[in-house]
Amino acid sequence: MKKILGLILCTVVLLCCKKQEDGSIPNTLKISKHSGQINSSENAVVMDADSNLFICGNQGPNIFILKTTKEGQTLWRKEFSAGGTSKAYGIVETDDHSLFICGTTTRNSGNGYDMLVIKTTATGDTLWTKTFGGTGSDIIYNIVETSDGNILLAAASNSYGFSSFNDIYLIKLTPAGTVMWKANYPESGNEVPYKLIESAIGGTIIVIGTHSYTSNGGLVYMLRTQNNGVPLFDYIMDEPNGGVNIPHSAIEIENGNRLIIVGEENVIIDGQIGTQAFLFNVDYSGSINWRKAYGNDSTSTALFSVKSNKDGSGYSTTGSTQFQPATNDAVLITANTEGNPKMFRPLALPTGSVGFAIYKDPLDNHIIIGNSGTDSIFIAHAPEKGWYSQ
Repeated sequence: MKKILGLILCTVVLLCCKKQEDGSIPNTLKISKHSGQINSSENAVVMDADSNLFICGNQGPNIFILKTTKEGQTLWRKEFSAGGTSKAYGIVETDDHSLFICGTTTRNSGNGYDMLVIKTTATGDTLWTKTFGGTGSDIIYNIVETSDGNILLAAASNSYGFSSFNDIYLIKLTPAGTVMWKANYPESGNEVPYKLIESAIGGTIIVIGTHSYTSNGGLVYMLRTQNNGVPLFDYIMDEPNGGVNIPHSAIEIENGNRLIIVGEENVIIDGQIGTQAFLFNVDYSGSINWRKAYGNDSTSTALFSVKSNKDGSGYSTTGSTQFQPATNDAVLITANTEGNPKMFRPLALPTGSVGFAIYKDPLDNHIIIGNSGTDSIFIAHAPEKGWYSQ
């Protein structure tokens, strides 16, 4: 099956590279660069109602918030120290246009890494900073505004729960930062949350992450709770190849009845461990309806973000691909509603580029945000029909 998919992808790549009659490729991709780095997550980027982007990350020891247009033009940028060694992993804009950042910090000396939450004004000025955690390492990776106007966070914590492994830890805050409730979900393995969703079904909470240190290696893990954090069930998805799986992102479809999950799994490429991208379609309980893999025996590919096309034609994803040893490039992959690949297009950015977040503008065109090299962020926008349009 993998070889068949590899042949399909090679065909897609060749078709994507087809020139126009005048010999040129209609490459309408527009790139902007900005200093700093995103900390390996699509949660670090959010789009507002005007299609502007808010991006958080780190510039050296400082945390930054960057606001740009969808084309990548800087509107404003704020940098600040949260104390100690601090990292920003997620950002959300609330209905009143406040901004919340989540991450981790060592500002509380002697307590290891603590969970970090910062609230700012609409222009990035800090209103308050709060930390949570115990004596271990506690990192908030995900943040969302809930339908009742409060803030929900998902962390990996080894201060609470089972042994010294990380467990999922949820906190719900008021906009003023008051804790409404908090809950941990002990498991015998090591769990890390990669995606947090307030479901369209009854406001239930979904956490998609990894469960590792089992006999099967790293597996995709799904936790669903009531809107007050009381667990409903968790589910570990079987991996037919027995490799390590990391689910980097997920979206709800069909009014919450199904999920699309994207990520990466370990495979052997030219005698060495590489990665193959995957896309799952799972039902409410986590059972897999179908599963697709992207990549072949000579490329290492991973997906970090996914969005539904506005016309219902399928999904757009971004991540990284490696056609040559030690040469990563951000990639755009689109698929139909059954997960079959339609487009597989590297962005031709400098070595070490990774697409961490994908958004669609009002015209359903692609906007990809990620890291380029070790010291800059890129924003790629395809505003017209062309090589990078669906």
